[in-house]
Amino acid sequence: MIVLLSIISIPLFLFALWHLLCSILSTLEMSKTKKTQESIGIDNYRVAILYTTCNDYNHIAFNSLTKQAKVNYDIFILDDSNDKEVIEKIDESAFFHRNVSIIRRSNRQGYKGGNINHWLFNYPDVHKYDYILLADADENISPLFLNKMLTECIAGCRYSRA
Repeated sequence: MIVLLSIISIPLFLFALWHLLCSILSTLEMSKTKKTQESIGIDNYRVAILYTTCNDYNHIAFNSLTKQAKVNYDIFILDDSNDKEVIEKIDESAFFHRNVSIIRRSNRQGYKGGNINHWLFNYPDVHKYDYILLADADENISPLFLNKMLTECIAGCRYSRA
């Protein structure tokens, strides 16, 4: 019995220690990111989030995009859906957010790439965005992702990932 408890307690202890270490490092990273953001002034940049979907809308993933902290951003739902239920869900979700636009096209050529190109070539204010984030229908991102992405990109990186 004692041997069994010691076998179980060691992994549990290591698991708890790992999560404590991750929590401490996360807190340190957030304070470092905040200082960097203040010195760079990320609130001066605008981001267009292109959320692509075709009958695979995921409200959890979409909601993760709407909760980005302290960044100027607009969300464009590039919807190629033909399922009426999915279209209704998208319309309902977008209704509650002032910075969300739905863009649908009659010609669904080119799949996802065609959908993105349609926005790039037909949206009149595409030039007002400094950065573009492409998000697939099932991508769930953290609330600080855009902060981190902007901080890294402005500092000189060529790409950033979730």
